[in-house]
Amino acid sequence: MSAKSFYKPNQLSFFSWERFFVLFLLVIICSFIVLIIQVQHKIRHLETRYSKTLIQRVNINEEKGKLLLEKYHLTSLARVEGIAKDKLKMNRIYKQLNNVQVIYIDKLKELNNDF
Repeated sequence: MSAKSFYKPNQLSFFSWERFFVLFLLVIICSFIVLIIQVQHKIRHLETRYSKTLIQRVNINEEKGKLLLEKYHLTSLARVEGIAKDKLKMNRIYKQLNNVQVIYIDKLKELNNDF
């Protein structure tokens, strides 16, 4: 009896290349599916952060507009002039040749002497 007469069936063998290849492809497909799910999750997370950032940007722009309006209102020339005349009792001095006023403040003199 020669070695050719003993036939070993493929179904009973422990290792076969066909089974290994199929198993390898299944593992690769499963890993790709898991990676795709992770990427989709990250994309959803980034989209929610982006939408929150856009909403925050709109709120900040709205607040900036309100603050600019308040600034222009508080620094308007008529308002400042009214406060100067009413509360601080200041008068507008028009330039004349010999009309010069000098105002000394005692606090500033004391501060200058300290240095």
